[in-house]
Amino acid sequence: QRITEVQSKLFEVGKDDPTDRDLILFPYSDRSNPLNWPLLLHEYYHTMPEKNNHLIKMVVLCTENGLEISDFLFKWLEEFCADLWASSKMGPAYFCALSKFFLMRPPHTYIPLDTHPSPYLRIKMLEPFAQISCWGKGNQNPAESLKKMFDSTTKSWPKSPSDISPVLLQLASRVEPLIPKLRETFFSTEQQFNIESF
Repeated sequence: QRITEVQSKLFEVGKDDPTDRDLILFPYSDRSNPLNWPLLLHEYYHTMPEKNNHLIKMVVLCTENGLEISDFLFKWLEEFCADLWASSKMGPAYFCALSKFFLMRPPHTYIPLDTHPSPYLRIKMLEPFAQISCWGKGNQNPAESLKKMFDSTTKSWPKSPSDISPVLLQLASRVEPLIPKLRETFFSTEQQFNIESF
């Protein structure tokens, strides 16, 4: 029954004008920077109908663990799926590109948004790729750096609704312990993926 409910929600979201086309925007400055090109795969994932298979399983896992499927959480799960899918295709190249992108952002971007989980949670989701990337060889894992930035930002930032949403902070604290299970659930649908192949 839960899967049927999720499927109907996904199909409702996808009912747009059939003449609409997906448009992927990429900064002009990155045109000549191939190290950032792996990030395009994340955006491409959002256009794929196959994403529904991943989302359905993740939504069921969340409900089984007592999380209510809000619009926030639904969007976060899709972002997680896009990151995991891009990583499954590009391995540590995607992990490094995303980490670099986050570590160069201004402080106010380290908080969770209604459309995206915090950079810390997104990098934590990709933690296995840290072990096989340049950060897995004695350097500090980007997840640790982002966690410090997240903690300092949420402590020092003005506590007004327009800055940090208590609802999103609470959601982040409930999602974090589920990250290993969410990752495992995603890769259970990607049967040919093997992280050791990188």
